Amino acid sequence: MPIQPRSTNINSFQSEDVQDIVGKPPRGLLRWGILGFLFVVVLLFITTLFVKYADTIPAAFKLTSWNSPKAVVSRVSGRIMHTAVERNQMVKKGQVLAYMESVADHEEVLMLSNELNTIWNLGQDGKWGEISIEPGKYKNLGEIQTSYNAFYTVYIKVHMILGDGLFEARRKLLCQEISSNDELRESIYRQQQLYDTEYNVALQDLKMKEMLYEDKVIAPTELRMEQSKMLQRKIPMESVSSSLISNTINKLSKKKELLQMESDLVQLKYDFMQALTTLSTEIATWKKLYLLVAPIDGRIVMRDQVQEKQEVLSGDDIFYVAPACSNYFGILKMQQESFGKIAVGQAVLIRLSSFPFQEYGKLKGVVSSIGDIPDKDGQFSVIVTLPPHLRTDRNMDIPFRDGLIADAEVVTKTEPILYKFLYAMKKVFDAGKLREKKKPAKGEGA
Repeated sequence: MPIQPRSTNINSFQSEDVQDIVGKPPRGLLRWGILGFLFVVVLLFITTLFVKYADTIPAAFKLTSWNSPKAVVSRVSGRIMHTAVERNQMVKKGQVLAYMESVADHEEVLMLSNELNTIWNLGQDGKWGEISIEPGKYKNLGEIQTSYNAFYTVYIKVHMILGDGLFEARRKLLCQEISSNDELRESIYRQQQLYDTEYNVALQDLKMKEMLYEDKVIAPTELRMEQSKMLQRKIPMESVSSSLISNTINKLSKKKELLQMESDLVQLKYDFMQALTTLSTEIATWKKLYLLVAPIDGRIVMRDQVQEKQEVLSGDDIFYVAPACSNYFGILKMQQESFGKIAVGQAVLIRLSSFPFQEYGKLKGVVSSIGDIPDKDGQFSVIVTLPPHLRTDRNMDIPFRDGLIADAEVVTKTEPILYKFLYAMKKVFDAGKLREKKKPAKGEGA
């Protein structure tokens, strides 16, 4: 005889009172529950309509500036003998930051450079007599010692002629000789005038004698004596004429000597300035090689610690000088996907990797320029302008470091969440319709 299964009807375990409660729920609870649910749905709908959602495009970001830190590069291989600055120290353009190893004594070269500048100014102002260099002062100039010796040789000549007053003394002497020559010439002129007057008087007497001789008043002997006197009077006149010629020649000779002396002085000054220029050029070349100098005003930045006696190679970046104030910007590398949504003026949210945004916040920038040509990787460059002090949305200033990388998002547009939801539903609906179209019709596979 088959065994009958036991009934498992739940109603058999419930009393009639329980069934009466469960079978007849309270009308108020059902009505208010439905209203509450509808209220929540309407509230969510209104919220999605007014709460907006930002549509963003992610991109890699690199921080830089229009006036980025300038590198101070070593131009020779060797040791750093002395450092004159520390990290974060403010420096001026042209300030010496460090000294490279050299045969020359750095202090002597710099002292000579300053003295040459003073000498150049004195020469340009014509104050040659004030130019003075202490003998034996510079003996450790190394690579530029030969040029200095050549310059000093010319300086000795200039100093003897101008500094000791030799040229002026010779010039005054020549001028005095020319002045005396002029006085002598005046005296000779006066003497010539006297001889001319005496000769004219004697000539009148001779003419009278000739008339008397024609009238047979005087004898021929007396006439010849008078003619002989006239010839004797011509001798001192010729001598005076010779003296005038000699005086003129002597004066021209003195003037020529004076001109030659002045010409030699001009040539000597030229040679001196030429030697000065050559030496100054060699010192400038030496400075470029063995002195590390600040290229701009700013703050010292070091990639690695710089120490004295440290070995460096030519071309190594030893220091960086960051300008005190700069215009910062960033470069976005955009993939071609959704690149067409990028436009000038859009906001950019930047999260620096070195400064966690949970603690420091995010930087906000603005798209200022969009590249027209992609790079070799097919990416477009987008320039993002940043606030002047790199201040985040948490009111914290980020210290500038050239080359900092970050994750960025370009905010292309903002729209209500409802639109985003509807757009997603439309995509799902369109995808379903596309799948339906791709399904084969019944009977096609038979």
